[in-house]
Amino acid sequence: MTDEQLLQEAKDRFRRVKEYESEARSRQADDLRFSQGDSTNMFQWPTEIANNRIVSDKPCLTMNRVRQYCLNIVNDSRQHKPSIKINPTGGGASFDAAQIYEGVIRHIEYISNAQQAYDSGSWWQVHAGIGWWRVITDYAHDNTFDQEILIKRISDGFSVWMDPSISEYDGSDARWAFVVRDMDRDIFDRDYPRYRNLVGDALVALPDDDSSGWNDKNRIRVAEYFYRADEDDTLHYMADGSMLRESQVEDRDSLRQNSMRSRDITEPKIKWCLIAGNRIVEKRDWPGRYIPLVRVIGEETVIDKKLDRKGHPRALIDSQRAYNYYSSASIEHVALQSKVPYVTPLLAIEGFENEWKNANISNLAYLPYNHMDDAGQEIPKPAREQPPVFADAYLKGMQVAQNEMSLVSGQFEAVLGEPSNERSGKAIDARQRNALTSTYHYVDHLATAIRYTGKIILDLIPKIYDTPDRVIKILNPDGSQQSVQVNPNMPQSVAKVPALDEESIDPAHISMLWNPTVGEYLVQSDVGPAFQTRRLEAFNALSDIMAQNESVAPLVLDLWAKSSDFPLADVMAERFQRMLPPAATGQGPSQQEQQMQQQIKALQQTIVSQQAELQKQKLKEINKHSDDQISWYDAETKRMATVAGIDPMALRPIIRQLVTEVLGTPAEPVIAAHVASDAAMRHDAGIQTPHADALPPPEPAQPPAQ
Repeated sequence: MTDEQLLQEAKDRFRRVKEYESEARSRQADDLRFSQGDSTNMFQWPTEIANNRIVSDKPCLTMNRVRQYCLNIVNDSRQHKPSIKINPTGGGASFDAAQIYEGVIRHIEYISNAQQAYDSGSWWQVHAGIGWWRVITDYAHDNTFDQEILIKRISDGFSVWMDPSISEYDGSDARWAFVVRDMDRDIFDRDYPRYRNLVGDALVALPDDDSSGWNDKNRIRVAEYFYRADEDDTLHYMADGSMLRESQVEDRDSLRQNSMRSRDITEPKIKWCLIAGNRIVEKRDWPGRYIPLVRVIGEETVIDKKLDRKGHPRALIDSQRAYNYYSSASIEHVALQSKVPYVTPLLAIEGFENEWKNANISNLAYLPYNHMDDAGQEIPKPAREQPPVFADAYLKGMQVAQNEMSLVSGQFEAVLGEPSNERSGKAIDARQRNALTSTYHYVDHLATAIRYTGKIILDLIPKIYDTPDRVIKILNPDGSQQSVQVNPNMPQSVAKVPALDEESIDPAHISMLWNPTVGEYLVQSDVGPAFQTRRLEAFNALSDIMAQNESVAPLVLDLWAKSSDFPLADVMAERFQRMLPPAATGQGPSQQEQQMQQQIKALQQTIVSQQAELQKQKLKEINKHSDDQISWYDAETKRMATVAGIDPMALRPIIRQLVTEVLGTPAEPVIAAHVASDAAMRHDAGIQTPHADALPPPEPAQPPAQ
């Protein structure tokens, strides 16, 4: 498609959506103006009525109660901002990877200041019937090619025009959309200096039938145009269970031959171009599959093929106007009443005119008057006039108008913080819940929009965070940060990196490796109080538990300190946690393990008892053996003494036996060596060796068996 064809397509589509939405947008603008009405702009008064009352010097008051009803819804949504949740669904997805996705999205929301974008969209949703924000990509900083995903506010809710054929609340099925900005020529030259010469003659006024509204001599329209250019493809189911697309392979004939099953598919491709005046000045492909414009609607209906969008002020207009009229009429009624404090005959104050003239401004002790005339007739004394009073009809009219505003809004005094007839906290909470139910569709549509934001970001993450070894920050629910390294070549979705003790508290330490291309995930939005609100609720609940049950306090003191917001609470929590018994933190043995330990301990005690009994028996046997040895040696000693008394030479065999037992070897060779040595010594000394007795020695007694 040429630029001329693309430009003509864009203008045709813009003209069509403008014709479709023009009447609805006119009503939305009226609703927005009415909600912002005050005594200066007079938006809450019909022009003719306001002019007539002003010309007639009649009060024309604006008591804007609509603003408070609307802000009550907006501020409630700020306190209960929906959060984006990611759930793993298959294809290698894991719970840890889903937590990383959530942390990445929280980090994107943090660096984008997405809260402002959500609040602005919610404000436009409630006041004008529809609000917008957008998702963009930009470089992380000036010294890198890495990109970040950002959520940005759209300040003008009327600047976005989207395909009117959509059927989804979030607009996820839109095929095209515009973000339009009409600006003065000098502002265009300042904001888009690189396109100043490129646009050139396009700033000249063009024929109304072709380009009306796109530019004129002094103003130029700059429009971002998103559109889908779908690409056809064929999906094949292979024998190994894998899925392949024909666009992913070169040998398509072989793919078709080996395919088990196939079907035609359409792959959405989003394209973007910038139109300045009557020329396309820039074009590029958007990396995602969704148009990155998020709409959050209030109420939207199509009746008789005509669109109508409205926010909360629409139903309050008539009752608010009635309230303004009754309030103005009551002031007018009082203004027309007499303001003279006293009514008196002139003769009564004759001579005292100065005192009565200053009676309203001076604090006089008394006011004299003439009570008798010259004829001696009594003169009536001056009488105080009744003060101005409100007409009951106007007061009741204001009360009726106020009640009607509450009825059509569904928000009553208890919700707006005004005194009501509810006295108990339970009754007030019930009334507030009823009011929140009547306006819950705003919160639900906001949750739908934030969920769609999560879908856009989830689709973009694998395409933007695809640089190998890139380290990104993720934000935990409690506000702490972690560092995760991207590894698109890893087969699994997540791999944990063990941390050293000194690194475990360092947010710069890489805690996990993450492959965002693995797995399939589903986005949901969780409507509930923010983490700060939940932490306060936890603190109050734990405080009540400890106050009511002191025995439980030591077991939950660490949790109480963690939920606190005072300085050094984290240090206190760490100390309390170290004081907990192992079973309280889940680090001790389980009940089954404790039973097994008790059984093992009982078995050990049984074994120890048996060993002690065996040792006792052994000691008895040893003691018995020792007694036997002593008895044997005693008998042997007595026998040796007896033998020595009869024949000393009979001790030789006994001595040889003792020497053998002591040396642990036969004594004959040792004795023979000693005898030979003694003989040699005697021979050298000239001493005659005595003749040994040849009688055989008696057999020695045997000691008891060992």
